[in-house]
Amino acid sequence: MIADIADADLLARISCAMDGSGPEAVLVGMTVEPSPSRPGSQARSTEQTLAAVVRAQADALIERSYDLQEEIPPDLQRLTKDVAELARVLARVLEGKPALRAFGAPGDWGYGTPMGKALRGALDEAREARS
Repeated sequence: MIADIADADLLARISCAMDGSGPEAVLVGMTVEPSPSRPGSQARSTEQTLAAVVRAQADALIERSYDLQEEIPPDLQRLTKDVAELARVLARVLEGKPALRAFGAPGDWGYGTPMGKALRGALDEAREARS
């Protein structure tokens, strides 16, 4: 179902350029191929490029779901938003943010949701471990 929502043609045309300081990368199908222009910084810039592509896919998913919201039941709309936010979490991890912090706050997901509850528990556990 999510594959139907994401605009594959849009994703296939995404071209990312790192603000002039890193190599360009082009999304070909569903793989990212960095150019060999700066081999020394390729690992980090490839992660940045992947993060940009993941964010673009999440944005495309949300945009497409808004276009189809009349056709999508509310529970699937919420799931679509959660999947897009999970993609953004992945982008933040690729950018170097610690995994737990990449999820944001429990309220971002909704305190009563399974994700909000799980995140709250994980944050409480991490706080206790530091004490």
